[in-house]
Amino acid sequence: MRMFKNFIYTLLAVVAVAILPACEGSEKGGNGGKGDENVIILDRQGAAYYLGKVWDFQGEEHADYYVVLSNCEIGQSVQTGLEVPMEVGGWLLFLDLWAEASEDTANAVLPEGEYTFSNNRDMYVAYDQYTIATANIEKVGNQYRILDRQFKGGSVTVEHTSKGYAIEAVMMTTIDGKDTELTFKYEGAITFEDQSDDEPWKPGMEEDITVNPISATVDIRPADGYTTHVIRLFDAEPYTDGTHVAGVGHMISVTVFSEPGADFVGDYVAAESNGSTTVREPGKFQPGKFYGSTPLGSFVERVYPDMHVENAIITGGTIAIRKAGNDSYGFDIDLTTGNGYKLTCDWSGKVEPFVYESTSSLKAKRLAEVKHTNFVEVR
Repeated sequence: MRMFKNFIYTLLAVVAVAILPACEGSEKGGNGGKGDENVIILDRQGAAYYLGKVWDFQGEEHADYYVVLSNCEIGQSVQTGLEVPMEVGGWLLFLDLWAEASEDTANAVLPEGEYTFSNNRDMYVAYDQYTIATANIEKVGNQYRILDRQFKGGSVTVEHTSKGYAIEAVMMTTIDGKDTELTFKYEGAITFEDQSDDEPWKPGMEEDITVNPISATVDIRPADGYTTHVIRLFDAEPYTDGTHVAGVGHMISVTVFSEPGADFVGDYVAAESNGSTTVREPGKFQPGKFYGSTPLGSFVERVYPDMHVENAIITGGTIAIRKAGNDSYGFDIDLTTGNGYKLTCDWSGKVEPFVYESTSSLKAKRLAEVKHTNFVEVR
């Protein structure tokens, strides 16, 4: 299975494993059966990335610090590419923390403070979509039972010490149907890899692209002075989260702005920018921008037969959308990609409402089909 793209987090995966579905179970003691099973002592850094001001193009000033901590060796699933703890009682803790930007991006320092678990990106937030834990519950033969433990509340406290950092995450979750508080503690160094490079990413789609969709969705987001419509057109089956193509094929994702409360029928050209912020007004679409290798705004995604993924941002051109029947629309797309090639699409069909299901942490590569407990076989 394809490892989820965009944010590619290559952890210290050293053991190849295979995953088989299984039923829910309870964690063993967080410290390998020693002491309080709800207090997990983490003693090593699996990965750490400074991503910078990921959403500065929307005017957001907070920066993203992504940390993976563990108390044991980290393995990787052959089937899914997911990182897993390879010892019974082992844990991985994925933290997505937002705070002030580091001035020296090559030597980023996570600011001290208390980070509140929240579904809104903001200063001193542990973002709920990408803050998650994974436990190795038990060994059965040559298999391990692995459980993703999602949180429902809590906070993360960060202090600077002579050893580097003291991090304590006190998180609420549900175990065996009961609200349970888990405490994760780590003290030691954390070295962030700088992934905040503002140099433009050079995608591999060095050619004109024509997309012939088979389905489309629209995500409608009202705002003051305009309505945002994120329209995605697929020429292959979409992935389970609805925001990527699942197999070989393309997805066009365009963000257009209409009059407040209006449909997305209309003619659109690229919006202007005011510094790093897009000027959002009716009749415009949001141009694409790469943050590292991650496309933001309007872009086209391609999945190749070997399942590797490339993206090209959309920087200019026109989008014409017409009503073509009940819930059906006609699209005449004539756009330009960031590397100067044409992206065209002439299609009519039904546009389904987009329904977002918050299944897991994509940044931590927690895919929907392994959200529950799984057996992991070492080979």
